[in-house]
Amino acid sequence: MNELPLKDIHLPEGILWWPPSPGWWLLGVMLIAFLLILPRLWRWLRYKPVKSLSLKALDLIRKNHQLKADRKQTLQAITGLLRRTVITKSGRIGHAGVVGDDWLNQLNLMSNKNCFLPAQCELLKQGRYQPNRVGKSKSQSENEIDSLLQSCENWIKSLSKETGKSHVAP
Repeated sequence: MNELPLKDIHLPEGILWWPPSPGWWLLGVMLIAFLLILPRLWRWLRYKPVKSLSLKALDLIRKNHQLKADRKQTLQAITGLLRRTVITKSGRIGHAGVVGDDWLNQLNLMSNKNCFLPAQCELLKQGRYQPNRVGKSKSQSENEIDSLLQSCENWIKSLSKETGKSHVAP
């Protein structure tokens, strides 16, 4: 038989790991970009919704008050919203059970300014527990609630972006 002088099968060299293919470069760039954006994304997710959601809830309270004009219900909704905002922003420990003057001091500490007038502070502390006053006119009561709603809006807008851990009440 005739044997042909053939060479053995020639295998290609092994694939080198460097330089990586373009897909790996793209993945690396995307990973670095994600790591750079992650802190900003975390801050936005942590702090932006608190303000915007609180302001939306306050608008809902304002609309309900204009429709129903129930003073006690509006004051309960306002104090509930303020409490939820404080707890969401700063955590439950040291904030959830605070009442009275300590509660108002805590609100003022969180915004770094006094957003509430003394009459509004009384409304926040005692107003929702008192019966509807006969001596006050309806327009005067409406004006009190409207000014309180405006002060609450100013308070929510003035909240800082830092965590409230430094504002823990004693």
